[in-house]
Amino acid sequence: MKTRNRKRRNMHNWVDRLEPRMLLSSASFQLPAPPSWPNQNAGAFFLTAGPRQSLWISDGALARIIKVSLSGAMTQYQVPNGGEAAMMSAGPDGILWFYDDIDNSFGTLTPNGKVHEYAVPDFGSEQMIVDSMSEGPGKLLWFSGGNDATVMGTMSRRGVVREWAIKVPNSYFGEDLTLASDGTLWSDAGLTDRGPDSFVLYTANGGRRLLRSQQNNLAALVAGAKGSMWSIDGGSFTDASTIFHYFRDGHTESYNIQVDTFNILPARDGGAWFLYGTQGDLNFQGLGKVTPSGEVYDIAVPVEQSFMATGPDGKLWGPSGFPGAGPSEATRFDPKTAVSLHPRLNITVQSGAPRTYKLAIISNFPRKATPSEFIATVNWGDGTTGTAMVTRRGNHFVVSADHNYAAGNWNATLIVNFAGATVESGSAIDALLPPSSGSG
Repeated sequence: MKTRNRKRRNMHNWVDRLEPRMLLSSASFQLPAPPSWPNQNAGAFFLTAGPRQSLWISDGALARIIKVSLSGAMTQYQVPNGGEAAMMSAGPDGILWFYDDIDNSFGTLTPNGKVHEYAVPDFGSEQMIVDSMSEGPGKLLWFSGGNDATVMGTMSRRGVVREWAIKVPNSYFGEDLTLASDGTLWSDAGLTDRGPDSFVLYTANGGRRLLRSQQNNLAALVAGAKGSMWSIDGGSFTDASTIFHYFRDGHTESYNIQVDTFNILPARDGGAWFLYGTQGDLNFQGLGKVTPSGEVYDIAVPVEQSFMATGPDGKLWGPSGFPGAGPSEATRFDPKTAVSLHPRLNITVQSGAPRTYKLAIISNFPRKATPSEFIATVNWGDGTTGTAMVTRRGNHFVVSADHNYAAGNWNATLIVNFAGATVESGSAIDALLPPSSGSG
C-alpha cells in the first residue's frame, strides 16, 4: 500500500501558531425535564446522527433516548425496564437501533416512539459484550461482540440473527464498524495479538476484502467521500497526533497535526472534524478540521466539549451545561458561519508615534458577510485596549488598529466576534527606538 504523508505549511507548529483559526457560531437547547419513569442510574451519555433527519441522545442516567430535530425541538422516550441505550445506530430500515447493556438486549425505536426489544444473541460460549454496531450491507444491522471482539453478527428487523466467531487465535474483528459512503462496511481487524494492522471490507453481495492498515492502535473510523475512511490512533499520545485517510484502491494519506486527538467525526464535505487535548492530557483543548484536500484548521468553540456528533445537515452537536450528573443542554455549532482568521504573529515597528497595525486577515467567510458584522477589539499588552477596524480588501477582510507603543516587547491579543462566536489570537510586537512615522 502506498502511503503519502502530507505536511503543509500551515501545519508547522500548528497549535502555537494558530494559523489559521476558524470561528463557529452556536446555539444551545435545553434538554427535556427529567422523566418520572424508573431508571437504574446508569451512566451512558452520547449523541449520534440518526434517521428522520434527527439527532439522537442517549441519557442512560435517566433511562431515556431523546430525539432532537434539526431546529432543536426535543422529544424523549423511555428505555424499557430502566435500561440504558449504551449504543445507538441508524438502521437500514430508517429506524433507530440501540443496545441496552443493562437488559442485555437490542431494540428499535420508531419515529412515533414505539419501542421493540429483541432477545440477545447467544454468542455461544463467549462472554456477552457488544463492542460496536452499524447499519451495513444486506439491509441488516451489523454488530461485533463476544469476549474481546471475537464474534461478528448481523440482525434483521424480524430479529433473525447470524453470528460467526473469529477463528484466528489472538485476533479480533469489529471493535469499530462504520458504513462507508459507497455502502461498504469497514471493520478494524487485529490479525496478531491486539495489534490492529488491517481492515475488513464487507460488500452488499456478501464479499469480504482485506485492506492493510498503517496504524498500531486504531481508535475510530468515520466515513469520508467516495468510499474512503478516516481514522485516528489511540492509546499513545505520539500516535494520536496523526490522522489517516484510507481509500478503497489501497493507498493511504496521513496528516501530522501535532496535537493529541481523542475523537473524530465526519464532515459533510468528505473531510473530518477532530477534538484534541493537551499533550499527555485528554481534557478538551479545541476542535480541528481536515479537508478532503488535506488543509488543516483550528476551530474556535465557545464551550468545552468531551464528545460531539455530526448532524444530518452537517452541523455539529455536543453536550453542555453539566449541572451535576450530566449535561443540561445540547449545543449546535454551524460550520456554514465559519470564518478563517489568519493572525499576523510577529510585528517589528518603530515606537513613539501612532501607527496603524495590520493584525489579521479574515477569509473563508459566508458569501454575504459584511465588515460591519464583525466586532474586533485589541488588548495591546501594555495596559491599554482599543477597537479594531474590519475592512474589505478584494476577496478577504483586513483587521487593523491604531496604537502608540513605547519601546519594548509586547504581546497583543486580538479578539474577533462573528455570528455569536469569538476567537482570540496573539501577536508579538517588538517596538524599537528611535520613533519613526509610517505604517505597521
